[in-house]
Amino acid sequence: MTTASIANLVIFLPFALLLAWIVRRSGRWERAVIREELADEVGRSLTAEEFAAVEADRAFRTRRIDARDREASTALVIAQNELAFRKRRLRDRGFDPEQDPVVAQRRSEIETLRGRLHA
Repeated sequence: MTTASIANLVIFLPFALLLAWIVRRSGRWERAVIREELADEVGRSLTAEEFAAVEADRAFRTRRIDARDREASTALVIAQNELAFRKRRLRDRGFDPEQDPVVAQRRSEIETLRGRLHA
């Protein structure tokens, strides 16, 4: 049994380490995209305080807008993140995000969620 355990460790450890490295790198990339794409949304889709939270975001921490209404806060953070990823996809394909109807729809959704949060 010990021999089998050591053999499994030798076989599977490199794959587990590689997977951990990939997940960590992916998380860093996602946070960087969100930070870069939302930088020009301050005053439109984000407040200065929300952007400060985006800049301070780290792994294994969930960004919240308002702790009193967790559901609306989560929906707002998700909408902001989706806006950032949509803008990045458009830029990567050579399109202008300001001309995209989905980006406008995301901004409208963020405005609606913010109104729900502060109502």
